[in-house]
Amino acid sequence: MFGNIVKLENFRPFFNPILRNISVSSKLFANNIFIVANDQDFEDKVLKSQKLLMVGFFEPYCNLCKMQLPRAEKIANEYKDKFSLAEVDIEQLTDVELKTVIKRIPSLAFYKNGKMSKEILEGVREMEEIRNFVEQNIEK
Repeated sequence: MFGNIVKLENFRPFFNPILRNISVSSKLFANNIFIVANDQDFEDKVLKSQKLLMVGFFEPYCNLCKMQLPRAEKIANEYKDKFSLAEVDIEQLTDVELKTVIKRIPSLAFYKNGKMSKEILEGVREMEEIRNFVEQNIEK
């Protein structure tokens, strides 16, 4: 019986769990991806920003959001010299006007000089669709 306990103590998992979570690791090393925590943070980081931002609206319990978020982060890292990605937990915002504009999650929208673009990319999209959306908004 004690022989099995010794074997378990010497067991080491093959994979490092920290390295498996791509979403977290990409945020650790990317300075163009940031999280918006509340209304004041949204105003300071998004509405008062003079540079081009892609804003991702998500909810923590949404499985579709968990699929879309790594895709948005990967695209943001590809275009890191063109824009930054702001990740917004829509539940943390109390701005009713913004919540009426964002009808579905996950959603991606571009902001420039504090103003939202007219196009919003709603739902889970393939990488190529997100890339096309980015290209259209960078050209404007």
